[in-house]
Amino acid sequence: MEGEETDAVYLTEKEIRDLYKFDFSDDKRLEAVRDLFVFSCFVGLRISDARRIRPENMVTIEGEPYIKITTKKTGQPITIPCNDMVQSIFRKYKDSPTGMPPVISDQKYNQYIKELCKKAGLVETGRLNSDLSKPLCEAVSSHTARRSFATNCYLDGMDNQMIMAVTGHKTEKSFLTYIKVTREENAKRMSAHMKKSLSKKALKIA
Repeated sequence: MEGEETDAVYLTEKEIRDLYKFDFSDDKRLEAVRDLFVFSCFVGLRISDARRIRPENMVTIEGEPYIKITTKKTGQPITIPCNDMVQSIFRKYKDSPTGMPPVISDQKYNQYIKELCKKAGLVETGRLNSDLSKPLCEAVSSHTARRSFATNCYLDGMDNQMIMAVTGHKTEKSFLTYIKVTREENAKRMSAHMKKSLSKKALKIA
């Protein structure tokens, strides 16, 4: 992963949730691609692994739902918690042949992602450093899902090693290059960490 593209975009959790709420009922083709893309944004798997998920990969641990899978590229077994959106997508496709959205070619998948993001209004410019005039929808691809997962988990303050266990990054250096955060976002994360640390110290003193 050391040589992965570093000039790329990610979607915020709000953008991902808004995308899932967007009404594509008039276009089942885009709706299915949207669902697989959103699913990938919340599980952090490569698209090759996300497509392999089946209902039997869902397990319950102490009453909470998780996905257990051995990744195709690294052969690494991983366990990923399922949030509300992931569970919603599983329920939506429970009667489909695979229990997941239908599989299409990588080329069409990436083409349709751009199309559905444009239709959903993800057209903000200035998000891609190499081309500030490029609208967000044109910069999004299947890989944006994994990058979004890693970046959003990082901004939520999740431990880097926990995130890397899913993304498969071997070193923290390569992981920190992979995620996409602005200086302002990094400062907010630092501020939240400092407040949390001070709160714990205050409790100890009390």
